[in-house]
Amino acid sequence: MSISLKESLQQIVLNNSKTSELVRFDHDINLPTDLGFDSIMLMKLITDIENEYDLVFDIEELEFERFCSFDALLHTVQSKIQRKGES
Repeated sequence: MSISLKESLQQIVLNNSKTSELVRFDHDINLPTDLGFDSIMLMKLITDIENEYDLVFDIEELEFERFCSFDALLHTVQSKIQRKGES
């Protein structure tokens, strides 16, 4: 059974976070505030996402708002995968 995009993205986020606690991914979980992400960690997270899903984010797509909450991150990755499939 394959896992969903949301579940695999949650695992990537957890693997890159500073927390070792069990995290409940509410719709508004904030990566910097709730999971301790700093700018370097966010860049590593983005790189891991690019590698996992064979994506490349353009510089103009790297706005903080797209990556600071889990919902925004999920939406960004879903949109990027969908656009990739259309090309």
